[in-house]
Amino acid sequence: LESGLSQVEDGAGRFPQVAGLKYSFDKSVAPNAGRVKSVEVMENGAWAPINPDKQYLVATNNYVRQGGDGYKVFADKATDAYDYGPGLEQVVADYLGAHRPYTPKLDGRITEIAATTAAAEPAKPAEPAKPAETKPAETSHTVAAGDTYWDLAKKAYGDATKWKLISEANKDYKPRRLPLGATLTIPPAAK
Repeated sequence: LESGLSQVEDGAGRFPQVAGLKYSFDKSVAPNAGRVKSVEVMENGAWAPINPDKQYLVATNNYVRQGGDGYKVFADKATDAYDYGPGLEQVVADYLGAHRPYTPKLDGRITEIAATTAAAEPAKPAEPAKPAETKPAETSHTVAAGDTYWDLAKKAYGDATKWKLISEANKDYKPRRLPLGATLTIPPAAK
């Protein structure tokens, strides 16, 4: 976890996303100098502090297991490590296809401890804001197996014949060849 958090300021791809584990970290601490403040593992349905003397099973993709994204510790120190199974892209596509529509959520497994600052003088009350002119929001959709612009338009607008709105907003993709995992823009319905 320390290594994974060592380049968080740079937006490096090694930021540790976890399941069955939760941790807190303090970004104000220097890299690899104790940024991780707490680690808990899920055991028998409850969170418990990690036991440094215990061996845990870690599941990851082959790239990270072989030391990718700076996780050299997995390549060098893993016990009984092996690569198997389908590729990550296939597993993700299958999962998204089976759980349509997929709604991402936050579980609170990762907590950043914010540095404390001195309290500032209370600000003067702001002038009341003028009501904003609202327009329909644009949304997005991650392509799963079997998705079509027709079905997406029916779901988004209640009218499948408006599929061209989605097609025009996603000119990089061919309507009959939507790439699995691609993020599509779903524009608001025209009035």
